[in-house]
Amino acid sequence: MVYPHGVQTSAKRFIRMNTPITVERLNQMSYSKKCSVLFNDVAELYDRVRPGYPDSVVERVLACASVPEDGKILEVGCGTGQLTVPLAKRGYEITAIDRGPDLAHVASQNCSAFSKTRIINSTFEEWEGVLHSFDLVTSAQAYHWFDPNYGIQHASSSLKHTGSIALIWNVQNRSRDTDFWRATDPVYEKYRQASTAGHKPLEWSIEAYRKALDDSILFEDPVEITEQWNMVYSHDDYIMLLNTYSDHISLPEPQKSAFFSEISEIIMDFGGQVERLYETIAIVANKRTVAFESI
Repeated sequence: MVYPHGVQTSAKRFIRMNTPITVERLNQMSYSKKCSVLFNDVAELYDRVRPGYPDSVVERVLACASVPEDGKILEVGCGTGQLTVPLAKRGYEITAIDRGPDLAHVASQNCSAFSKTRIINSTFEEWEGVLHSFDLVTSAQAYHWFDPNYGIQHASSSLKHTGSIALIWNVQNRSRDTDFWRATDPVYEKYRQASTAGHKPLEWSIEAYRKALDDSILFEDPVEITEQWNMVYSHDDYIMLLNTYSDHISLPEPQKSAFFSEISEIIMDFGGQVERLYETIAIVANKRTVAFESI
């Protein structure tokens, strides 16, 4: 990895401590496991630079889902705890699962002060939870890896008859109108074909869940919550942030180093920092009461 313009040694160390992710290694894996490895191998970076979620969105999600004060929450794909910690601070009993052992380890450290929070290293598919035992099934920046039909069915089977599902994402559509985005767009076009991540754009997956929940016989009355907010990254933090995205991580060499070198130069041209214009989207739906007897 090339880090021109005097990137700090600490930033280099975060990258180099990880097992090299080769194209051959990725091609030998299933799609879901490939994604898990990509994120797990950058667990410390993920914890350091991945953004969390506005507190106001978390409050509105809990209100729409009518989670009781002593409610039980299942979080799928908890990462290093970006959503887990805000939920744990509110005193809920939380079971948070992630298939990445390093991600789960960091999440456990971040949640060590919360006795009612349990972090489990498992896939959602293999996890053996008690059916119909949770007031809320939630997932932040992770549920789009599941096919909507599977994701909705599996969530329903985990929920109490009065439970709800809440899916949360941070998207960056607003950033596409910025000068920095337009300056980097040719670089992305240049290296796009080298990516081995192979997933659909996040916006497509969110739209698929919108439609699936609208059409679902298992859930009803979906409500969408949105909030816009900005975050400014230093050069080093922005480079590290890009190293937590699956399509960036999976670039093969030497394209990967060349890509990051060009992005780095553009960041310095913009004064050594990048402002990202985020929008948080949350979709909350209640379990359909007329359907629970057969689920």
